Amino acid sequence: MKISSAVVLIDYDAVNCTFPQDQLLNAAKSALLLNFTEKDSFNLIFSRLNIVRASDTWLPADSATIEQTFAELQDHPISPYSNLPALLANGIDFVINNGNNSSIVLISSSDQVGDYKVANQLIDDLLALMDNKIPILIADYQNNDYSHYLVGGRYYLGNEYLYTNISRLTAGNYYNIRSGPYTLPELLATTLSSVHGFMSSFDLYTRLENGSCYGRYNLDEQRRTAYLNKPILQIGKYRGSFPFVIETSGLYESEYFAHKNTLDEQSVEQADSLAQEAWAGNTIQSLESQAQTNDVINEIVFYSLDERVLSIYSAFLCLEPSRGGEVCYNCMDESELVGVEDLFDSAQDDTLFTAYPNPFNNQVTIEISLPDLWNNEELSFRIYNMLGQVVRTFDPAENIEKDNYRFIWNGKNDSGQDVASGTFFFVVRAGAKQHTLKLVLMK
Repeated sequence: MKISSAVVLIDYDAVNCTFPQDQLLNAAKSALLLNFTEKDSFNLIFSRLNIVRASDTWLPADSATIEQTFAELQDHPISPYSNLPALLANGIDFVINNGNNSSIVLISSSDQVGDYKVANQLIDDLLALMDNKIPILIADYQNNDYSHYLVGGRYYLGNEYLYTNISRLTAGNYYNIRSGPYTLPELLATTLSSVHGFMSSFDLYTRLENGSCYGRYNLDEQRRTAYLNKPILQIGKYRGSFPFVIETSGLYESEYFAHKNTLDEQSVEQADSLAQEAWAGNTIQSLESQAQTNDVINEIVFYSLDERVLSIYSAFLCLEPSRGGEVCYNCMDESELVGVEDLFDSAQDDTLFTAYPNPFNNQVTIEISLPDLWNNEELSFRIYNMLGQVVRTFDPAENIEKDNYRFIWNGKNDSGQDVASGTFFFVVRAGAKQHTLKLVLMK
């Protein structure tokens, strides 16, 4: 695992976004907790009339230090206006004077440097401060009150021209909440994950020493790239016997690498039924994208019936076959488990939940900020498994604050027993209202 350091610059223009300050800071804290370990280092620098640093030196990125650093901000809120040029210059100065092998993460809703003439001059001034290029990674969360700038036949929104060019020139990355589409926590988590760097031309190949693997599917969008310090998820089937061999290769910082891991049967965790359903779903989707010959259709129908995953040819099979086609009146309706009602505007809905780390191995922290229109007297907090069964129930009385709740789940059910790896759903309900958050336990 790569050890990294990053200085996080937080610039908040209240006019240009619909996110309250506390939600922005909670999302930034969650992103740090999710992507950094105690071996990494960080610092926070905030935009005010005079730029403020949380520390004059690097801080260890353990959970206690991160929690304490953000807790101390409650007494010193950041300003509701942008001071972007001074903030960037301060971040560069900190990195130069505390070790150049670091990154800058800018979290901003500013649009004060949108014009290309102003942006180009600022870019030149910032690059002149650097002895060596410092990667600048940008999370642009402006989602309100856009200004448009036409440059070279293309329209740029807000500071998009500045962010696009400064990130390219410093070998950084630029993400914005408008083109993801991201929620605020997802935008910040994605930006922080890129601090550790990424592998291009990445390949993951699995096999058995006495057999073979087949039907592999990568469960991510970037099939040819992978970020460090992030799980790489692949599903597939195999025939044969252990040991199981995992071979990886690719390019990292322009250097080729190749690695091989061999696992015996005792080192492998048994997957739950979700992995098999995910494989069947990907197989069916792949087959449905092909020319629909009789052979392909028959294979789609076979996997759909065998794995109980609906396809375009079996969507009408909604009855339990074991009952001879009769309606199953006492079967559980899973639609209410994962459905998310359109109760609030997008800003409230996006920031209702945060969970970190997620996926998790040992425990996960869930933080909820409820709008005032929810009836707190009717609240329930439960975790469900994929079958719709209640796994764990939390008592709202465990929290002191009325509208903000924080729970820690250690992967045990209400009886104190460990649950198996898989996907779970944290559901908060108040009367007819509900909201759902997906959790992934990976042991």
